[in-house]
Amino acid sequence: MQKVRFGIIGCGQISQLGHIPNLRNIKNAEITVLSDISDENIRKALEMVPEAKVFNDYRALLKQDDVDVAVIATPNWLHCEQVVASMEAGKDVFCEKPLGINIEECERIKGVLKKTGSFLQIGHELRHSKVFETAKEKIEEDIIGEVKILRYNEFRKPLLQGWRQTGKTGGIMLEKNSHFFDLFNWFAEAAPVKVMGIGSNDVNKESPLIDNCYVLVEYENGIKAQLTMCLFCENGGQNGMEVIGSKGMLRINGEILEIYNRESSEKIVQDCTVTPKECMHFGCRRELEALIECRKENKIPLNNINNAIETLKLAKAAEDAITTRSIITIK
Repeated sequence: MQKVRFGIIGCGQISQLGHIPNLRNIKNAEITVLSDISDENIRKALEMVPEAKVFNDYRALLKQDDVDVAVIATPNWLHCEQVVASMEAGKDVFCEKPLGINIEECERIKGVLKKTGSFLQIGHELRHSKVFETAKEKIEEDIIGEVKILRYNEFRKPLLQGWRQTGKTGGIMLEKNSHFFDLFNWFAEAAPVKVMGIGSNDVNKESPLIDNCYVLVEYENGIKAQLTMCLFCENGGQNGMEVIGSKGMLRINGEILEIYNRESSEKIVQDCTVTPKECMHFGCRRELEALIECRKENKIPLNNINNAIETLKLAKAAEDAITTRSIITIK
């Protein structure tokens, strides 16, 4: 099978720790070109891909004939411009989340996607994580009955300093929590209609970002979802997701899935660890493998533009609910 040739636009942390080593571990993928405005980032990336061509200007990468897929791994506010330029240059695209920082950017991308016929996948990798994929299968098998409540706890250290602190990311709900809102939408299989939230910046005063919050979401089918986030609790907080149904519950913690049955009080523990271990986050290698397969079979990817837009709408509504202290209706 002919290898798919990838060009990396943005060689910072997510590429150094995630995309580059993951692509190197996929036998039918190769990295041919690297681009970054930082010579230091390029130097570090070249240590992993010494055979790649390098450019500081991403537009030079897009002119290369040996790039089939452009990987957009730059700060959020650059995504729209670079995705559009990549598709107009005849490239297929993998774009890190979020696709854009507002709905207008996403709609612009959608128009260009329709015009060019390019392949576009967005980096909401948790849909490709083995543990969340298995949880979704258990729901579809009616193991826990009808889903009623979704909960996600995110307790961690403050976000890295740098571009995430500029105020141009689209907000903390989009930058940090869009992964979890995407899971809510995927598991609920319905549209969110109302969002409530409270939050503030209480500890990380050097940052403009909300550092703790509760967000509640109501879906059109009656499912309720709750997100709890704290960015100053790297020790002691219990991270993970719970899916509560009419007959039982699923609990996801790391790569471990626990299945509880209400009637029998039985607990089943399923280890969903993937080998070889994925670099960066659960699902990061498997989403790239899925991209190659979908592109080959001309299939719409699981992480497609429509899902990305719905996730953005929910994330922006959550940010608005917190900042305005009001109930937001999603139209």
